[in-house]
Amino acid sequence: MATSTVPEELDARESTADPSATNGEPKKRPEWSWQFGPVQASVFANEVTRELGPNQTTTRTIRNVRLERRFYNEKEEKWQSQPTYSLTTIHAAIAALQKAAAYLEEVEAESSPSPQQPF
Repeated sequence: MATSTVPEELDARESTADPSATNGEPKKRPEWSWQFGPVQASVFANEVTRELGPNQTTTRTIRNVRLERRFYNEKEEKWQSQPTYSLTTIHAAIAALQKAAAYLEEVEAESSPSPQQPF
């Protein structure tokens, strides 16, 4: 696997988000996020329930990663996301995805079902 160098001037931040309610409705928040410069990788967890038979179900957590490049649009005076990456930000994106993959591997190893538990 090739390694990449990430510019040292980019600031790395890691956080675990707590769910919060907005107007009585729960807001979907990432369970984990890591920001490196303008690039942020966030992990979202979704509970999926599957029927195994009469009166039998199993629930599993499926995790997905969202990758964003954030910037402040001075004209519109708000933060926005872009799906494109320059040479500088692509290294930050690689670093963010590597951190997200390591987080997913750690969480999945802790919560993987036993061989007798189908899903």
